[in-house]
Amino acid sequence: MTRRAPLVSEASLEPGVSSPAPNPMSLVLPSIPINVLVGLLETLAASPLNGRADLPHLAERLQMALDDLFPLGESLQLLELAELEDGDILMTEAGIRFVQADQDERREIMRTALVHHIPLIRSIRAVLDERSGHRTGADRFREELEATMSPSYAEQTLMTATNWARYTELFDFDEEADQFMLDRESAG
Repeated sequence: MTRRAPLVSEASLEPGVSSPAPNPMSLVLPSIPINVLVGLLETLAASPLNGRADLPHLAERLQMALDDLFPLGESLQLLELAELEDGDILMTEAGIRFVQADQDERREIMRTALVHHIPLIRSIRAVLDERSGHRTGADRFREELEATMSPSYAEQTLMTATNWARYTELFDFDEEADQFMLDRESAG
């Protein structure tokens, strides 16, 4: 999200060659705790904002720099819980459902959003589901990310994905073993 793919002009391509498809694993996730995203959604839903806010006004209200608020809005947009439009942030129907839901429903809404919109999380979960022991090393995903981004961005992205997935109970991470794993309930 914070690192954009280079634009390829159609004029610079050979005739008959289409522009390359972006690698879904090249998506850099900002280091944002899930509770900060949840807090922003709750703030947006509350009166007087009622689901829509001007970004500069919201940044002032939250006593944040606009540059710090924008990655939060982009993350919510990526998860389709909010949209950024003409300098405003607007909650989507999914975002409104999330705020109105109880804790279990919130986890399910976020779990669905993560699996559908974050290729890294979807990939980790698919590997864990395939394995009989429901464990896999983090190195394979780290290396795949490093093929498209710097090692520091790869580590940041991996940690953000892990923390977001933990919130939704999609999978867990054993730091000592450097492995992703499913708990018994998730594996069943």
